Amino acid sequence: MQYNNIIETYFVRETSDRYEEFLLKPKNDFVFKKIFGDVKNKDLLISLLNSILSDKVKDVTILNSELLKENIEDKKSVLDVRAITDVGHHIDIEIQVLRTVSMPERSLYYWSKLYIEQIAVGESYKKLKKTIAINIVDYDCINTNKYHNLFHIQEDETKLRLTDVLEIHFIELSKLKNINTMDNLYQWMNFIKGDSKEVILEMAKINRDIEKAYDILRTMSQDKEARALYLSREMALHDEATRREEALEEGRVTLLIKQLNRKFKDLPRDLEEKIKKLSEDKFEILSLDIFELNTIEDIYKYL
Repeated sequence: MQYNNIIETYFVRETSDRYEEFLLKPKNDFVFKKIFGDVKNKDLLISLLNSILSDKVKDVTILNSELLKENIEDKKSVLDVRAITDVGHHIDIEIQVLRTVSMPERSLYYWSKLYIEQIAVGESYKKLKKTIAINIVDYDCINTNKYHNLFHIQEDETKLRLTDVLEIHFIELSKLKNINTMDNLYQWMNFIKGDSKEVILEMAKINRDIEKAYDILRTMSQDKEARALYLSREMALHDEATRREEALEEGRVTLLIKQLNRKFKDLPRDLEEKIKKLSEDKFEILSLDIFELNTIEDIYKYL
């Protein structure tokens, strides 16, 4: 496999034209877990959590440090980091680069699993501990200008919080460009987003924990086995993104044909096939002009 052919897509690169030291992308969930989910690097996980949470974390126990090859290659697997803090809070961190439908509902579902797994049938609810879901996403997800949003359960009018056991964070890397602050959270998120090697180096220079994370990233990037696993994960995610895009496109075509069938009763089969083969530009024009079509013959002008 020639790395030069895929560097633009799969690796962090310098803004210059030199291809000397490729870096794996920290926002790749395999890389993210290798950095923050390894018990040897739990100080980095603590640093990251303290940049996100209001309650200071002094220590953590990482619950799922293993990285199975079959999970890395499975495009539907979730490579999250689960941990318990020194005060017993349960935390799950997931990084998501693919736009996911119903991400808030998905996060609540994963939060609930982490919450109910704390006790067995018949045990007291008092044993349930605060559970925190942290979602780091590389797309706009929450309809606010903030890049870090925190959610609890509270009464609508008085804002009285029902309980502290639920805490869900959304951090949107796509909104970092609009932020002017330089606090620890901003530094960590810029490192994780990894737009360029220069940005990563800048964050490493001003934050010692990020400097250590950068050293780990460099070592991983030069390790042949780690690069192979990284590429397997990138390709699995790329395949999933392609599958979603194709499904979306197929859905658009199916919807247009249904609308035309409703408007003109029965489209000839050969016409349906021709519509499926339309270029993107012609398909877009036909979709916009659908209400101006008077007869089936009018459709042929777009083919």
